[in-house]
Amino acid sequence: MFGYAVFSGLQQLMVITGLHHIFGAIEAQLLADTGRNFINPLMSVAIIAQGGAVLGYLVMHRKNVKIRELCIPSFISVLFGITEPALFGINLRYRFPIIGGCIGGILVYLTDLAAVGFGTTVVPGIALADPANNGYVNYILAHAAAIAGGFLMTLVLGKFMDKTPREAAASSRAQVQGPDDAGQAGSTGNKENGNPQAPAEEIFFGYAKGQQIAMEDVKDETFANKVLGDGTAVLPEEGKVYAPADGTVLSVFDTKHALCFASSYGTEILIHIGVDTVNLKGKYFTAHVKDGDSVKQGQLLIEFDREQIEKAGYDTVIPMIFTDLQDDRRLDIPAPGKMNLNSRAAGVCRLDKN
Repeated sequence: MFGYAVFSGLQQLMVITGLHHIFGAIEAQLLADTGRNFINPLMSVAIIAQGGAVLGYLVMHRKNVKIRELCIPSFISVLFGITEPALFGINLRYRFPIIGGCIGGILVYLTDLAAVGFGTTVVPGIALADPANNGYVNYILAHAAAIAGGFLMTLVLGKFMDKTPREAAASSRAQVQGPDDAGQAGSTGNKENGNPQAPAEEIFFGYAKGQQIAMEDVKDETFANKVLGDGTAVLPEEGKVYAPADGTVLSVFDTKHALCFASSYGTEILIHIGVDTVNLKGKYFTAHVKDGDSVKQGQLLIEFDREQIEKAGYDTVIPMIFTDLQDDRRLDIPAPGKMNLNSRAAGVCRLDKN
């Protein structure tokens, strides 16, 4: 029972790395040796639990239009066994839902649930359930328990761990400026989040030297489908990333391949260097800033060895994603072209008068 719970609870963390594909060979061997595959329902339960976490986060932020736009299609994908949109768009992005969704598959063990095939999960996966010992009914019960568990755990964790991006930005600025400065900023700006009132047009300048391309042209489905948000991307000519505006560094990833940044008006962006470069574990990357640092437009944020990363087989494209654009703002991205540090091609956030 413990083994089942641990495997199901941690299986979706392997999806983040892409290593979950190795289980196909193990499932095939199980079917050849025993005629039953207990791994398939365990993975299916792990998937739907992450869907429950998405629903939990959706309920917590049901009034936020952008959250609804992310959560609803992500959950629909989960129903067909695809969790990447949910993991990268919601659960990992806001941290605590990924924990809430790590629910063990104890019911799979207790009901001796198994499959007679592999390759499909969740709703279509019921066709593979072993009908012995009321297998179809047990399949539905196990998934109902998992989605409810992920949902409830996310609600509970959210009571203590949920921070909106705006609150995180204000907290980081407060640490840098000190309580007196932060209070002064709040009194002269937006009282709700401690940021100065954003102007009708907020400009984000070039953040890397190179060829700007559309987000849809990035060779990665998560970025190309704008799961994390809209934005732009650059094919770099050099291994340097600069601040696109004055603001605060919210967090630098441990692997230094990405960072979260908030402008002085609270607009959040994610700058991600390369595709799947998290696998390099920080090799070839040097961060020149740390969490909470105040930076100026054009200031060097991260250096990376572009040639070595490309030799290692990774795409070095640099997407910049606007992850939490306010409902009353719209993003204008100019047509692809040459980008430099004085270029306004990175994006312009404008007040949506419509």
